[in-house]
Amino acid sequence: MTILAAQKPSAPPAPVTSISGLNVKITWGVTSDNGSPITGYTVYIKKYNSAEFAIEPTNCDASTDPVKSSRTCEVPINILRGSTFNYPWGSNIYAKVVAFNIYGLSDESAVGNGAIILTVPNAPTLVREVVPLRAATSITISWTPPPATPDTNGGTPVIDYNIISDGSIGVDTVIATGVVQNQYTATGLTAGKTYTFKVEARNSFGISAQSLPTSILCSTVPSPVAQPTSVVVAN
Repeated sequence: MTILAAQKPSAPPAPVTSISGLNVKITWGVTSDNGSPITGYTVYIKKYNSAEFAIEPTNCDASTDPVKSSRTCEVPINILRGSTFNYPWGSNIYAKVVAFNIYGLSDESAVGNGAIILTVPNAPTLVREVVPLRAATSITISWTPPPATPDTNGGTPVIDYNIISDGSIGVDTVIATGVVQNQYTATGLTAGKTYTFKVEARNSFGISAQSLPTSILCSTVPSPVAQPTSVVVAN
């Protein structure tokens, strides 16, 4: 008589989460089946700001192939930002895994992480002229940056700004990058011409959409009139 001594699997290694395009990839390693083939896994993803974990069955069903054999699944970031998991931009994604065979469920793996979901910031707003700094051949603009919240700065702070102008000829060109203040002076302009300006914000993920355009006439007050002189004309 041959007796197979088998039992439930050992706990899997902690999974690793990583970014794969528009998805979060969850990957975990091999564990001991303890004498009976592993028939599947269950993947749990932590809910934001909660001790609870939930299953994402559409993309992470590890009871069947290909997820079971590859020990990898990918969940769209928009699902993780939805009502079940509620992750804001800038969040670290946590997961754990349980293996099972005909003898039962393994202990839970340790919780693993690694993926931080990010996106580009919102576009700057309220691009306008700084009127007190008006000059004959320069225009100074300022703008309002996207608020420093995860759902407006893309989950990571704004680093700097790009300035775009049409050069008064209707052709947009980036005229400055790496601007760290919320103000910029364009110089070498032509008095009497109108210039259009837009601003982009940049974070570690990428560059925002452009702000709404603002058109500004390059002009200032006239130069002082020369001191008048008087001439006596003899009759």
